[in-house]
Amino acid sequence: MTKWHDWDGTIRCNPSSIEYPTTEQEVVSIVQRALEQGTTLRVFGAGHSWSPLVKSDGILINLDRLVVPPSIVGNLVTVSAGMRLRDLGPWLQQKGLALKNLGAITAQSIAGAVGTGTHGTGREFEVIGSQITSMRIVDGKGVARDVGSATEMAAFRLSLGCLGVVVSVTIECVKDHSVELLQIPMEFDEFLKKFEHLYVENERVRAYWFPGSKRVFVNTMNTVQTPSKPGSIYPWFEAVVKRQVLMGAFWRLGSACEPLIPMLNGLQETIGYKRGKRLGRVFDAITTPMPPFHQEAEVAIPIEDGPAAVQAYGRLVRQKGYKVNVPSEIRFAHSDDILLSPGNGMKACYIGGYTATYRRNDPFFTDFYDMLKGDFRGRPHWGKIDAPDRKTAMAIYPGFTSFEKIRNQCDPQGVFANSYIKELFAL
Repeated sequence: MTKWHDWDGTIRCNPSSIEYPTTEQEVVSIVQRALEQGTTLRVFGAGHSWSPLVKSDGILINLDRLVVPPSIVGNLVTVSAGMRLRDLGPWLQQKGLALKNLGAITAQSIAGAVGTGTHGTGREFEVIGSQITSMRIVDGKGVARDVGSATEMAAFRLSLGCLGVVVSVTIECVKDHSVELLQIPMEFDEFLKKFEHLYVENERVRAYWFPGSKRVFVNTMNTVQTPSKPGSIYPWFEAVVKRQVLMGAFWRLGSACEPLIPMLNGLQETIGYKRGKRLGRVFDAITTPMPPFHQEAEVAIPIEDGPAAVQAYGRLVRQKGYKVNVPSEIRFAHSDDILLSPGNGMKACYIGGYTATYRRNDPFFTDFYDMLKGDFRGRPHWGKIDAPDRKTAMAIYPGFTSFEKIRNQCDPQGVFANSYIKELFAL
Protein backbone atom coordinates (compact mmCIF):
# COMPACT_ATOMS: atom_id res chain seq x y z
CA MET A 1 0.00 0.00 0.00
CA THR A 2 1.31 3.44 -0.95
CA LYS A 3 1.63 5.77 2.03
CA TRP A 4 2.28 9.48 2.54
CA HIS A 5 2.58 11.71 5.59
CA ASP A 6 3.41 15.34 6.22
CA TRP A 7 6.64 16.59 7.79
CA ASP A 8 5.80 15.68 11.40
CA GLY A 9 3.69 12.60 10.67
CA THR A 10 0.38 14.00 11.96
CA ILE A 11 -1.40 13.96 8.58
CA ARG A 12 -1.35 10.62 6.79
CA CYS A 13 -3.03 9.12 3.75
CA ASN A 14 -2.93 6.18 1.36
CA PRO A 15 -2.83 7.58 -2.18
CA SER A 16 -3.45 5.32 -5.14
CA SER A 17 0.02 6.23 -6.43
CA ILE A 18 2.80 8.78 -6.00
CA GLU A 19 4.20 10.17 -9.25
CA TYR A 20 7.51 11.97 -9.85
CA PRO A 21 7.28 13.58 -13.30
CA THR A 22 10.46 14.93 -14.87
CA THR A 23 8.91 16.92 -17.75
CA GLU A 24 5.89 19.09 -18.39
CA GLN A 25 4.54 16.49 -20.81
CA GLU A 26 4.66 13.86 -18.07
CA VAL A 27 2.60 16.17 -15.86
CA VAL A 28 0.09 16.57 -18.70
CA SER A 29 -0.13 12.80 -19.09
CA ILE A 30 -0.73 12.25 -15.36
CA VAL A 31 -3.50 14.86 -15.25
CA GLN A 32 -5.14 13.39 -18.36
CA ARG A 33 -4.94 9.90 -16.84
CA ALA A 34 -6.59 11.15 -13.64
CA LEU A 35 -9.39 12.67 -15.73
CA GLU A 36 -9.89 9.45 -17.67
CA GLN A 37 -9.95 7.36 -14.50
CA GLY A 38 -12.26 9.74 -12.68
CA THR A 39 -9.83 10.07 -9.78
CA THR A 40 -8.28 13.10 -8.12
CA LEU A 41 -4.77 14.50 -8.05
CA ARG A 42 -2.90 16.59 -5.50
CA VAL A 43 0.64 17.97 -5.48
CA PHE A 44 2.98 17.85 -2.48
CA GLY A 45 6.43 19.26 -1.82
CA ALA A 46 8.05 19.24 1.61
CA GLY A 47 4.74 18.49 3.33
CA HIS A 48 5.62 21.33 5.71
CA SER A 49 2.02 22.13 6.47
CA TRP A 50 -0.52 21.24 9.13
CA SER A 51 -3.61 21.61 6.95
CA PRO A 52 -5.40 18.81 5.03
CA LEU A 53 -4.51 20.23 1.60
CA VAL A 54 -2.56 17.16 0.42
CA LYS A 55 -4.39 14.30 2.12
CA SER A 56 -5.95 12.14 -0.60
CA ASP A 57 -6.70 8.60 -1.74
CA GLY A 58 -6.12 9.66 -5.35
CA ILE A 59 -2.86 10.39 -7.17
CA LEU A 60 -0.14 12.44 -5.50
CA ILE A 61 2.47 14.28 -7.55
CA ASN A 62 5.85 15.49 -6.35
CA LEU A 63 7.83 17.94 -8.50
CA ASP A 64 11.30 17.47 -7.00
CA ARG A 65 12.52 15.76 -10.19
CA LEU A 66 10.81 18.12 -12.64
CA VAL A 67 13.38 19.65 -14.98
CA VAL A 68 12.75 23.27 -15.98
CA PRO A 69 15.89 25.08 -17.18
CA PRO A 70 16.12 28.28 -15.11
CA SER A 71 16.25 31.60 -16.93
CA ILE A 72 16.94 35.19 -15.94
CA VAL A 73 15.74 38.26 -17.82
CA GLY A 74 16.67 41.37 -15.88
CA ASN A 75 15.25 40.82 -12.42
CA LEU A 76 12.68 38.23 -13.59
CA VAL A 77 13.74 34.69 -12.76
CA THR A 78 11.95 31.56 -13.98
CA VAL A 79 12.51 28.28 -12.12
CA SER A 80 10.85 24.92 -11.62
CA ALA A 81 7.82 25.06 -9.33
CA GLY A 82 9.35 22.19 -7.34
CA MET A 83 12.59 24.01 -6.53
CA ARG A 84 13.09 24.16 -2.77
CA LEU A 85 13.60 27.54 -1.13
CA ARG A 86 16.78 26.25 0.51
CA ASP A 87 18.20 25.75 -3.00
CA LEU A 88 16.62 28.79 -4.64
CA GLY A 89 18.03 31.32 -2.17
CA PRO A 90 21.72 30.36 -2.55
CA TRP A 91 21.29 29.98 -6.35
CA LEU A 92 19.92 33.52 -6.57
CA GLN A 93 22.79 34.77 -4.38
CA GLN A 94 25.24 33.46 -6.98
CA LYS A 95 23.42 35.58 -9.57
CA GLY A 96 23.47 38.68 -7.39
CA LEU A 97 19.71 38.43 -6.76
CA ALA A 98 17.33 37.65 -3.91
CA LEU A 99 13.68 37.12 -3.16
CA LYS A 100 12.03 40.26 -1.80
CA ASN A 101 10.80 38.32 1.19
CA LEU A 102 10.19 34.77 2.37
CA GLY A 103 9.25 32.83 5.46
CA ALA A 104 11.64 31.69 8.15
CA ILE A 105 11.76 28.03 7.03
CA THR A 106 13.25 27.03 3.67
CA ALA A 107 12.31 23.35 3.29
CA GLN A 108 9.28 24.15 1.14
CA SER A 109 9.11 24.22 -2.64
CA ILE A 110 8.51 27.65 -4.15
CA ALA A 111 5.09 26.55 -5.45
CA GLY A 112 4.13 25.09 -2.07
CA ALA A 113 5.06 28.27 -0.23
CA VAL A 114 3.09 30.36 -2.72
CA GLY A 115 0.08 28.05 -2.80
CA THR A 116 -0.47 28.04 0.97
CA GLY A 117 0.07 31.75 1.61
CA THR A 118 3.49 31.73 3.27
CA HIS A 119 4.07 35.33 4.29
CA GLY A 120 7.29 35.92 6.18
CA THR A 121 7.37 39.28 7.94
CA GLY A 122 7.84 42.87 6.90
CA ARG A 123 6.30 46.31 6.98
CA GLU A 124 6.16 46.64 3.18
CA PHE A 125 6.11 42.96 2.21
CA GLU A 126 3.04 41.04 1.10
CA VAL A 127 2.60 37.26 1.05
CA ILE A 128 5.26 35.45 -1.00
CA GLY A 129 2.90 34.92 -3.92
CA SER A 130 2.94 38.66 -4.62
CA GLN A 131 6.45 38.20 -6.04
CA ILE A 132 5.21 35.82 -8.75
CA THR A 133 4.54 37.59 -12.07
CA SER A 134 3.50 34.56 -14.16
CA MET A 135 3.23 30.77 -14.06
CA ARG A 136 3.27 27.81 -16.37
CA ILE A 137 0.56 25.34 -15.36
CA VAL A 138 -1.30 22.22 -16.38
CA ASP A 139 -4.97 22.98 -15.73
CA GLY A 140 -7.89 20.73 -14.84
CA LYS A 141 -8.56 19.99 -18.51
CA GLY A 142 -5.07 18.52 -18.93
CA VAL A 143 -3.85 21.53 -20.93
CA ALA A 144 -0.44 23.15 -20.39
CA ARG A 145 -0.63 26.92 -20.59
CA ASP A 146 0.76 30.18 -19.27
CA VAL A 147 -0.94 32.24 -16.58
CA GLY A 148 -0.17 35.92 -16.45
CA SER A 149 -3.33 38.01 -16.55
CA ALA A 150 -4.07 40.10 -13.49
CA THR A 151 -7.41 38.39 -12.98
CA GLU A 152 -6.00 34.86 -12.89
CA MET A 153 -2.84 35.81 -11.00
CA ALA A 154 -4.99 37.19 -8.18
CA ALA A 155 -6.11 33.60 -7.68
CA PHE A 156 -2.95 31.69 -8.61
CA ARG A 157 -0.78 33.66 -6.18
CA LEU A 158 -2.50 31.70 -3.41
CA SER A 159 -4.22 28.77 -5.09
CA LEU A 160 -4.39 25.97 -2.47
CA GLY A 161 -3.21 23.71 -5.30
CA CYS A 162 -6.73 23.50 -6.69
CA LEU A 163 -6.35 25.48 -9.94
CA GLY A 164 -3.74 23.34 -11.66
CA VAL A 165 -0.32 21.75 -11.37
CA VAL A 166 2.20 24.58 -11.41
CA VAL A 167 5.18 23.62 -13.60
CA SER A 168 7.26 26.79 -13.35
CA VAL A 169 7.06 30.23 -11.77
CA THR A 170 8.50 33.57 -12.78
CA ILE A 171 9.62 35.61 -9.80
CA GLU A 172 10.28 39.34 -9.60
CA CYS A 173 13.54 39.46 -7.65
CA VAL A 174 15.62 42.26 -6.15
CA LYS A 175 19.37 42.80 -5.95
CA ASP A 176 21.03 40.75 -3.24
CA HIS A 177 21.89 42.87 -0.23
CA SER A 178 23.05 42.76 3.37
CA VAL A 179 20.70 42.68 6.34
CA GLU A 180 21.52 43.37 9.97
CA LEU A 181 19.70 41.12 12.43
CA LEU A 182 19.31 42.55 15.93
CA GLN A 183 18.14 40.19 18.68
CA ILE A 184 16.58 42.10 21.59
CA PRO A 185 15.20 40.58 24.81
CA MET A 186 12.35 42.80 25.98
CA GLU A 187 9.85 42.98 28.80
CA PHE A 188 6.32 42.22 27.64
CA ASP A 189 4.91 45.62 28.70
CA GLU A 190 7.74 47.37 26.88
CA PHE A 191 7.01 45.30 23.77
CA LEU A 192 3.36 46.41 23.82
CA LYS A 193 4.36 50.06 24.25
CA LYS A 194 6.83 49.84 21.36
CA PHE A 195 4.58 47.65 19.18
CA GLU A 196 3.72 50.34 16.61
CA HIS A 197 7.22 51.81 16.71
CA LEU A 198 8.82 48.43 16.04
CA TYR A 199 6.49 47.82 13.10
CA VAL A 200 6.91 51.29 11.57
CA GLU A 201 10.62 51.81 12.10
CA ASN A 202 11.94 48.44 10.88
CA GLU A 203 11.77 46.67 7.55
CA ARG A 204 11.10 43.35 9.27
CA VAL A 205 10.14 42.39 12.82
CA ARG A 206 9.67 38.90 14.23
CA ALA A 207 8.91 38.37 17.93
CA TYR A 208 8.98 35.12 19.93
CA TRP A 209 6.78 34.87 23.01
CA PHE A 210 5.47 32.16 25.30
CA PRO A 211 1.83 33.29 25.70
CA GLY A 212 1.39 34.78 29.14
CA SER A 213 5.13 35.27 29.70
CA LYS A 214 6.55 38.59 30.86
CA ARG A 215 9.40 38.35 28.35
CA VAL A 216 9.53 38.69 24.56
CA PHE A 217 12.42 38.05 22.19
CA VAL A 218 12.31 40.63 19.39
CA ASN A 219 14.23 40.25 16.11
CA THR A 220 14.56 43.26 13.81
CA MET A 221 15.99 42.89 10.31
CA ASN A 222 17.04 45.92 8.27
CA THR A 223 19.01 46.52 5.08
CA VAL A 224 22.52 47.89 5.58
CA GLN A 225 25.23 48.88 3.12
CA THR A 226 27.96 46.85 4.83
CA PRO A 227 28.97 43.97 2.54
CA SER A 228 28.68 40.44 3.87
CA LYS A 229 29.44 36.96 2.63
CA PRO A 230 26.81 34.34 1.78
CA GLY A 231 26.25 31.60 4.33
CA SER A 232 24.36 30.86 7.50
CA ILE A 233 24.58 33.59 10.13
CA TYR A 234 23.60 31.12 12.83
CA PRO A 235 26.63 29.49 14.52
CA TRP A 236 26.65 25.70 14.68
CA PHE A 237 25.91 25.73 18.42
CA GLU A 238 22.77 27.84 17.97
CA ALA A 239 21.56 26.11 14.80
CA VAL A 240 22.11 22.53 15.92
CA VAL A 241 22.63 22.29 19.68
CA LYS A 242 20.23 24.99 20.89
CA ARG A 243 17.58 24.85 18.19
CA GLN A 244 17.48 21.11 17.50
CA VAL A 245 18.87 19.25 20.50
CA LEU A 246 17.96 21.43 23.50
CA MET A 247 14.66 22.81 22.22
CA GLY A 248 13.61 19.37 21.02
CA ALA A 249 14.44 17.86 24.41
CA PHE A 250 12.54 20.61 26.27
CA TRP A 251 9.48 20.24 24.04
CA ARG A 252 9.39 16.46 24.35
CA LEU A 253 9.91 16.54 28.11
CA GLY A 254 7.19 19.15 28.55
CA SER A 255 4.79 17.13 26.41
CA ALA A 256 5.45 14.07 28.56
CA CYS A 257 5.12 15.97 31.86
CA GLU A 258 3.03 19.14 31.56
CA PRO A 259 3.71 20.45 35.11
CA LEU A 260 7.35 20.96 34.07
CA ILE A 261 6.48 23.30 31.20
CA PRO A 262 6.65 26.65 33.07
CA MET A 263 10.13 25.78 34.34
CA LEU A 264 11.24 24.52 30.92
CA ASN A 265 9.89 27.63 29.22
CA GLY A 266 11.90 29.75 31.64
CA LEU A 267 15.02 27.79 30.75
CA GLN A 268 14.33 28.31 27.04
CA GLU A 269 14.04 32.05 27.62
CA THR A 270 17.24 32.12 29.69
CA ILE A 271 19.21 30.14 27.12
CA GLY A 272 17.68 31.56 23.95
CA TYR A 273 16.75 35.15 24.67
CA LYS A 274 20.22 36.63 24.27
CA ARG A 275 20.97 40.10 22.95
CA GLY A 276 22.97 39.91 19.75
CA LYS A 277 23.75 41.38 16.35
CA ARG A 278 24.49 39.51 13.16
CA LEU A 279 25.12 40.49 9.56
CA GLY A 280 24.32 38.41 6.50
CA ARG A 281 22.92 38.35 3.00
CA VAL A 282 19.15 38.81 3.04
CA PHE A 283 18.34 35.13 2.44
CA ASP A 284 20.60 34.03 5.30
CA ALA A 285 19.52 36.78 7.69
CA ILE A 286 15.73 36.38 7.48
CA THR A 287 15.56 32.58 7.48
CA THR A 288 16.11 30.30 10.46
CA PRO A 289 17.14 26.67 11.04
CA MET A 290 14.32 24.11 11.03
CA PRO A 291 12.73 23.73 14.49
CA PRO A 292 11.84 20.38 16.12
CA PHE A 293 8.44 18.78 15.47
CA HIS A 294 5.46 20.74 16.79
CA GLN A 295 1.95 21.87 15.85
CA GLU A 296 1.04 25.28 14.45
CA ALA A 297 -2.05 27.40 14.08
CA GLU A 298 -1.94 31.01 12.96
CA VAL A 299 -4.35 33.89 12.48
CA ALA A 300 -3.95 37.22 10.70
CA ILE A 301 -5.65 40.16 12.38
CA PRO A 302 -5.76 43.87 11.49
CA ILE A 303 -2.49 45.51 12.50
CA GLU A 304 -4.23 48.05 14.73
CA ASP A 305 -5.64 45.23 16.86
CA GLY A 306 -2.23 43.60 17.36
CA PRO A 307 -1.41 44.66 20.94
CA ALA A 308 -4.90 43.90 22.24
CA ALA A 309 -4.98 40.51 20.49
CA VAL A 310 -1.59 39.51 21.88
CA GLN A 311 -2.74 40.43 25.38
CA ALA A 312 -5.99 38.51 24.90
CA TYR A 313 -4.08 35.41 23.79
CA GLY A 314 -1.97 35.56 26.94
CA ARG A 315 -5.09 35.88 29.11
CA LEU A 316 -6.72 32.96 27.33
CA VAL A 317 -3.77 30.69 28.06
CA ARG A 318 -3.62 31.73 31.71
CA GLN A 319 -7.37 31.50 32.33
CA LYS A 320 -7.73 28.11 30.64
CA GLY A 321 -4.57 26.76 32.24
CA TYR A 322 -3.02 25.72 28.94
CA LYS A 323 0.61 24.63 29.09
CA VAL A 324 2.07 25.98 25.85
CA ASN A 325 5.69 24.89 25.43
CA VAL A 326 6.60 26.41 22.03
CA PRO A 327 7.03 30.18 21.66
CA SER A 328 4.52 31.90 19.42
CA GLU A 329 5.73 34.00 16.54
CA ILE A 330 4.32 37.50 16.06
CA ARG A 331 4.89 38.77 12.53
CA PHE A 332 3.58 41.34 10.07
CA ALA A 333 2.68 41.70 6.40
CA HIS A 334 1.44 44.45 4.11
CA SER A 335 -2.03 44.39 2.58
CA ASP A 336 -2.52 42.85 -0.86
CA ASP A 337 -5.20 42.09 -3.48
CA ILE A 338 -4.71 38.31 -3.67
CA LEU A 339 -8.15 36.72 -3.48
CA LEU A 340 -7.54 34.17 -0.70
CA SER A 341 -4.75 36.01 1.09
CA PRO A 342 -5.24 36.66 4.82
CA GLY A 343 -3.85 40.11 4.03
CA ASN A 344 -6.41 40.92 1.33
CA GLY A 345 -7.14 44.62 1.86
CA MET A 346 -5.69 44.47 5.38
CA LYS A 347 -2.30 45.22 6.90
CA ALA A 348 -1.89 42.15 9.06
CA CYS A 349 -0.38 41.10 12.33
CA TYR A 350 0.08 37.31 12.34
CA ILE A 351 -0.16 35.59 15.71
CA GLY A 352 0.89 31.96 15.96
CA GLY A 353 -0.57 29.38 18.30
CA TYR A 354 2.34 26.93 18.47
CA THR A 355 2.69 23.93 20.76
CA ALA A 356 4.27 20.54 21.14
CA THR A 357 1.86 19.72 23.96
CA TYR A 358 -1.50 19.59 22.20
CA ARG A 359 -2.66 17.89 19.01
CA ARG A 360 -4.89 19.33 16.32
CA ASN A 361 -8.19 18.17 17.88
CA ASP A 362 -7.49 19.55 21.36
CA PRO A 363 -9.60 22.46 22.70
CA PHE A 364 -6.50 24.69 22.75
CA PHE A 365 -6.70 25.28 19.01
CA THR A 366 -10.47 25.78 19.01
CA ASP A 367 -10.20 28.38 21.78
CA PHE A 368 -7.27 30.09 20.04
CA TYR A 369 -9.18 30.44 16.77
CA ASP A 370 -12.54 31.31 18.30
CA MET A 371 -11.01 34.15 20.30
CA LEU A 372 -9.01 35.69 17.43
CA LYS A 373 -11.71 35.18 14.80
CA GLY A 374 -14.57 36.34 16.96
CA ASP A 375 -13.01 39.25 18.80
CA PHE A 376 -10.41 40.50 16.34
CA ARG A 377 -11.70 39.72 12.83
CA GLY A 378 -9.00 37.10 12.43
CA ARG A 379 -8.34 35.14 9.23
CA PRO A 380 -6.84 31.65 9.66
CA HIS A 381 -3.74 30.62 7.73
CA TRP A 382 -4.49 28.11 4.95
CA GLY A 383 -1.42 25.97 5.63
CA LYS A 384 -1.92 25.40 9.33
CA ILE A 385 -4.25 23.67 11.77
CA ASP A 386 -7.94 24.56 11.38
CA ALA A 387 -7.67 25.94 7.86
CA PRO A 388 -11.03 27.60 7.10
CA ASP A 389 -14.14 25.63 6.21
CA ARG A 390 -16.57 26.92 3.57
CA LYS A 391 -18.77 28.94 5.92
CA THR A 392 -15.78 30.63 7.54
CA ALA A 393 -14.01 31.31 4.24
CA MET A 394 -17.07 32.88 2.66
CA ALA A 395 -17.54 35.13 5.69
CA ILE A 396 -14.00 36.41 6.18
CA TYR A 397 -12.23 36.23 2.81
CA PRO A 398 -13.64 38.99 0.56
CA GLY A 399 -12.20 37.38 -2.57
CA PHE A 400 -13.64 33.91 -1.95
CA THR A 401 -16.51 34.11 -4.45
CA SER A 402 -14.24 35.45 -7.20
CA PHE A 403 -11.73 32.70 -6.50
CA GLU A 404 -14.47 30.07 -6.67
CA LYS A 405 -15.48 31.24 -10.15
CA ILE A 406 -11.88 30.97 -11.38
CA ARG A 407 -11.57 27.53 -9.80
CA ASN A 408 -14.67 26.36 -11.66
CA GLN A 409 -13.15 27.56 -14.94
CA CYS A 410 -9.70 26.06 -14.37
CA ASP A 411 -10.88 22.71 -13.00
CA PRO A 412 -14.50 22.06 -14.03
CA GLN A 413 -14.34 18.34 -13.16
CA GLY A 414 -12.67 18.81 -9.77
CA VAL A 415 -9.63 16.70 -10.60
CA PHE A 416 -7.56 18.73 -8.12
CA ALA A 417 -10.09 18.36 -5.28
CA ASN A 418 -9.47 16.16 -2.27
CA SER A 419 -12.09 15.90 0.48
CA TYR A 420 -11.09 19.24 2.02
CA ILE A 421 -11.25 21.10 -1.30
CA LYS A 422 -14.58 19.46 -2.12
CA GLU A 423 -16.07 20.69 1.13
CA LEU A 424 -14.53 24.13 0.77
CA PHE A 425 -16.01 24.70 -2.69
CA ALA A 426 -19.16 22.58 -2.32
CA LEU A 427 -18.14 20.13 -5.09
